[in-house]
Amino acid sequence: MNLKITVLLAALYLPGLLSAQIKGDDLLGYWITEDDNVVVYCTKVNDMYYAKVVWYGPFQEENLKRMTKKERDNIQFKYLNAVVLKDFTFDKDEWAGGKIVQVFENKTYSAWIEKTSTKELKVTGFLFFRWLSESTTLRRCNKPDGILKPKAI
Repeated sequence: MNLKITVLLAALYLPGLLSAQIKGDDLLGYWITEDDNVVVYCTKVNDMYYAKVVWYGPFQEENLKRMTKKERDNIQFKYLNAVVLKDFTFDKDEWAGGKIVQVFENKTYSAWIEKTSTKELKVTGFLFFRWLSESTTLRRCNKPDGILKPKAI
């Protein structure tokens, strides 16, 4: 009987304990996309969270040699330092109310972010309703070599 009560109490309180472990500032720092092509740096300004592109895989030295100057300038202008997550606020266990920007397509979607583990985030963009959505995973990473800490948003 005592075991059943203990299990019941654990089932009731465990979700609250897990969500209490998530803090808004857990989003801060460097995150890499699931295809290892883009690193973003997340920062906080006036209680809102933002992320900008600080490293773009195809823009690395071995690929630069194959690109024309126009291609290099276009990528650097459009992608590096672009703000791709903006205006998120933290509420209980997710960052919501923000936008995700697809730089090359020049499109912006409403979005929310969930922490799925200590080293992973699920970023979900949606159109009109949350069930009309698409998600991607970001993994925590170290600052890539050769970049400076990004300037303020």
